[in-house]
Order: sequence, then C-alpha cells, then structure tokens
Amino acid sequence: MKENKGEQLIEDLKSNPEKFFRQGKSYNLLQEYFAGLSVETLMPLLQSDDLAIQKPVIWIVSELASKGCSLLPYVTPLSKSNDNYVAYYALECILLCANGKYINEFVHLVNRINEGESDIRALAMRLLTNAEDAQLRAGIELSVEANLEDYELHRIGLTGLLNHSKFDSDMVMAMLYSNAPLTQQYGAMLAKRKQKDFPKLIEYALTSKNTSVKEFAEFAIDTE
Repeated sequence: MKENKGEQLIEDLKSNPEKFFRQGKSYNLLQEYFAGLSVETLMPLLQSDDLAIQKPVIWIVSELASKGCSLLPYVTPLSKSNDNYVAYYALECILLCANGKYINEFVHLVNRINEGESDIRALAMRLLTNAEDAQLRAGIELSVEANLEDYELHRIGLTGLLNHSKFDSDMVMAMLYSNAPLTQQYGAMLAKRKQKDFPKLIEYALTSKNTSVKEFAEFAIDTE
C-alpha cells in the first residue's frame, strides 16, 4: 500500500511538477522513501532534463542522507547545473556520500569552486571547508588524475586545508593576497577554518575584490 502511494506521488511529480512542488508533495514523497520505497525509483527522475523535476528530486536525495548514497553517480551530473538550487544540493550530496567506493565523485565538488558564477563557487567553498580529511587526501590525488584546470593550485590548497593547523596568519594572508584567484579562494577557506584563532583573517577576506571570496566571507561571518 505504501509503495503504491509512493508510486502515485512519483506520477504526480512527472505529470505536473510545478503543482507537485506547490502542494508540498516533496515532503510526502520523502516520507515514502523513509518508509521503504526503493530509492532506485529516483534514478530516472535524476536524469530528467526538466528543472521543475530536478529541484524536488535533488532536495529529496539530500534529505535521505546516507540512505541515498547509492544514487551519487546520478547526482554528480547535476552538480554542474546552472541553477544554484540544484547545483548546491547536488554538491551537498557529494560532500555527504563521496567516501569509500564513491570517493572519486569528490572531485566534482573540488572542481566546482573553480567553475561557474561567483555565487556557486562560494557555495561550493562552504561545503569544501567542511570536507573530511580522507576526502581532502583523495581530492589531492583526484584533482591531478582528472587534470583539473589549475590542478597544481588545487593540490596546494587542499593540502593546506588538510594541514591547516600548521598555517599561521601570515601564511593565510599571503594566500588571500595571491595573484591567483583560486589560491585566494583556498586562503578564504583556511581563514574560515582558523576563524576562532585568527578572527581578523576572515574580515580581510571580506574586503577581497574576488567576488567568490567576498561572498564566502560574508557567509562565514554571518554564521559564526
């Protein structure tokens, strides 16, 4: 019976996604997955080209947390979405689930801080700042293996996040004032990680001409 209800909700989503969202049925469908509906039914929905379908579905996957990790290969393409809502939740899923056999997917989060508009870069920076050590170690290797643009700067920046306790304020300031925008971004993330010890660092980041750094710093200060 519960499965039938879930299947009906999926049909409602496909037939009229705007109405589905407006009526708050995303939450109802989420509860069906918690009640036992197979998460595999989300796979074709994640592959939809309809943004109105992508939005509730990616939110549902993010709320499923570890229960939805098997969907990660279908989620990662959405991390490149031009829609910030979709991209952010996809990146959030990557941060949560890119471990173990899915660790290679972590490179998509690393890449997003250097790709797209400044606001999505800042969103990706927020997530990357919270990455686990194992993910950062993998990211160092993956950025080189995937031949990401500026992969050497990624390697240095990720190593910095991994070893942030070894960085003093002068070292972080040098990154914030680097000529390389990507190094500035990693400097801002280090400033966030060291905010309790050196609160002025994130304030310096707030004055950056790099809009991604500035937007990230605004978030860091607002949430402290």
